[in-house]
Amino acid sequence: MARAVFLDYNGTLIRRKGKDIEEFYNRILQNSRMKDVDALTDWWLANRGILETGCTAEAFLSQEEICMSLLRKMEKDYGLRENQDDLRQLMMNHWMYAPIFSDVREFFEQCSLPVYIVTNINEQYVRVCLRRNDLHVNGVISGETAKAYKPDSRLFEKALAISECASEDAVFIGSSLQADISGAEAAGMRPVLLNRNRKPVECTCKVVYKLPEAIRFL
Repeated sequence: MARAVFLDYNGTLIRRKGKDIEEFYNRILQNSRMKDVDALTDWWLANRGILETGCTAEAFLSQEEICMSLLRKMEKDYGLRENQDDLRQLMMNHWMYAPIFSDVREFFEQCSLPVYIVTNINEQYVRVCLRRNDLHVNGVISGETAKAYKPDSRLFEKALAISECASEDAVFIGSSLQADISGAEAAGMRPVLLNRNRKPVECTCKVVYKLPEAIRFL
């Protein structure tokens, strides 16, 4: 029996869609040599992951700094000609105002355990989203809190320390095998993969297709 549940944020609670991220993508595509949304998304995620992996306590970059670093790299590599401060603000708006998935409220209504958000995104942006959607959690542990990003186990261990929950009593629910599941496993938590798109996956952990389905594993 779990004592607490830990949730990913981007891709688990909020959708990677919405007017802000769509404008972000459109402005880059219209003013650079990047060819299409799929190529842009792949490039952004891959290069963001590289920067996040290199972030440690001694050389930590905030998500805003990572965003600006990627935009400067895109200017150099793909000739991006856009107001980078405007683009950064669009990304920040996305973190705050992106729509939540339709099954999120049902999960919160059914879950009787303390709920914590564990995310690379800064806590201040997550809090705005939670207030807007009237969702209540016991804590938000961000990359800035731990000075480490997923899948670094230090972020998950920081969440355990803040929640005062032993790893064997913790269930982590996330939508990324690499960032969420591997990091949670490394910290000794029991992971549950949220596979909303039902793509074939190879993993040894529990898999659910809607967030409320995870209740039975708590």
